[in-house]
Amino acid sequence: MAENNDNWEPTEKRFVAFFDILGFRDRVMRDSHKQIYKDLKAIQVNEETLYDILDKQSVKNLFGDSKILIVKFSDSAVLFSKNATIENFILFLISARFLFSSFLKKNFLIKGAMAYGDISVDEERQLYFGQPIIDSYLLEEDVNYIGVVAHNSIDKFKQNIDSTDKFYSLLNQLLYEGKSHLKSGHITHLNLNWFRQLLDNENLKVKEKNVIKNDIIVGLKKYYLNVAGSPRRYIDNTIEFLNENDAQINFDGLVIPSN
Repeated sequence: MAENNDNWEPTEKRFVAFFDILGFRDRVMRDSHKQIYKDLKAIQVNEETLYDILDKQSVKNLFGDSKILIVKFSDSAVLFSKNATIENFILFLISARFLFSSFLKKNFLIKGAMAYGDISVDEERQLYFGQPIIDSYLLEEDVNYIGVVAHNSIDKFKQNIDSTDKFYSLLNQLLYEGKSHLKSGHITHLNLNWFRQLLDNENLKVKEKNVIKNDIIVGLKKYYLNVAGSPRRYIDNTIEFLNENDAQINFDGLVIPSN
């Protein structure tokens, strides 16, 4: 059992993100089992790094007892929050984009969705259930670009957050509204702002937004070398989505409020 969920209530209102690796079957057929295992282990190291960061006293001072839990199986990963405080929501979103970008940096194309509501999490008994898990899974199935789309339950939670809350500005740095590329059409949804995570610090020394955006597009186009056919449409759709919504996307670093 992960150390970070030792005092969780089994059933709480909480947040969940469901991630799916694109083209995983093709990669299993193309790459060696040893290489895939090595890359997945590297992502596991990133998860452990994330848990270590969240356990730092400075993070606890800002976010209290907020925690997350990551569960992986085959070509999917699920992220849970401990509860539904605003502090845990922010920590959940930061963790979601960290995990999302960890897969991308190991050349695993990925997409996802997130939802909110009553969820039971019992890691010891391997019990995970609740309507939000179903909502996030079904919405993820509809996502047609490399990104994370928010279910309407997230909208309802967000609209009840007071604009004077010290985390409100940070929340708007992590989420933005745009015409999301879904299989059912281009539909307005909140989306997770992960794009900056694709670049290393060297790219980010340049402050001009268009330069950063172009660097992100160059980074996305590198994934063409890893996939053919259907998975490539997700890359095309992501570049199109980025060009359509760049006015709403914050490419600057997160401004964390003081304690």
